[in-house]
Amino acid sequence: MNNRQSEPKTKSSTEHVPVLLQKVLEQLDVQKDGVYFDGTFGGAGYSIAIATQLDAKSGGQLIATDVDAAAIERAKEKIKDLPIKVYQKNFSEIALIAQQESITGFDGIVVDLGISSDHLANGQTGSGRGFSFKNENE
Repeated sequence: MNNRQSEPKTKSSTEHVPVLLQKVLEQLDVQKDGVYFDGTFGGAGYSIAIATQLDAKSGGQLIATDVDAAAIERAKEKIKDLPIKVYQKNFSEIALIAQQESITGFDGIVVDLGISSDHLANGQTGSGRGFSFKNENE
């Protein structure tokens, strides 16, 4: 019998899995030369799924935003070869970003307004992100 307790999760051990990924992809009907916007980049789940269907040579690109610098940093390696440009900004700045990128319109937009499982798993509740609750470790 193994009495060893499991190791606590670290920031890199959690992986965000978008719950509605297939439904979102069906609705977006991603075209290889399309221009898409992910307003809540987070763990990059939606961004990667969309960007892997794009062809940068045909003009396909994805613009993403997130206010969480740590989330962007954690995902950099996963997106390095994809046509994704990430801004550390709120998705409400979509018009300004589009203007900066000379984009006149997006073929699809996704914004996942749920709570981040990463923030919960890493004990970041009550960190000024607009939500808080108590757990055994607090």
